Amino acid sequence: MRTDRNGGQTGLQDQSPANVSQVVAQLQANRKAMFADALPPDASLSQSITSGDALATIFGDKSDALAAAREPDVLIQPNAGVIYSASSKKIAEHGSATLDDTRVALLVSSPRLHASSVTQRVNTTQVAPTILQALGLDPRVLQSARAEGTRPLPGLWF
Repeated sequence: MRTDRNGGQTGLQDQSPANVSQVVAQLQANRKAMFADALPPDASLSQSITSGDALATIFGDKSDALAAAREPDVLIQPNAGVIYSASSKKIAEHGSATLDDTRVALLVSSPRLHASSVTQRVNTTQVAPTILQALGLDPRVLQSARAEGTRPLPGLWF
C-alpha cells in the first residue's frame, strides 16, 4: 500500500474480483482503527474504502490503459485531518478525493487571452497542454496528451 499522502492507495498482485472484495471487506472491518470511519463531508467518493468503478471519478475509466496504470485497486480516504505517513515530519499533503484536492483554483494570465471564467469540469492534466498553447507551441507534442486526447483548457482563446 502506498501511504505517502492523505489517502492510502493499494495495488494488489491478485486483482481478481474475489480478492479485491476480500481486501475491501477486511479494510471496512478495520475502518475505525485506520481512522477512516468518518468520510470527510467534501469527499468526491461515497465511501471511505473504495474500489472498482467508483474510482473512475478520480482516475478515469479503467478500460483506458493509461487510467488503468494509475488507478489503484483500492483507495482509502481517511478522516478529515488524518495523513498516512511513515514520516514524523509530514504535516500536510494532497492527493485525496476531497474537494481540497479535486477542486483546484487556477488563474491563467496572458495578454493573448480574453477574460473569462470556466465553469465546466476540467482536469489538471489540461494545464500542460494549455501552457504549450499559450507559448504558441503545439500541445500534441506531449505524448500523454496525444494518447489520452487531452485538450487545452476551454474558453481562453479568442
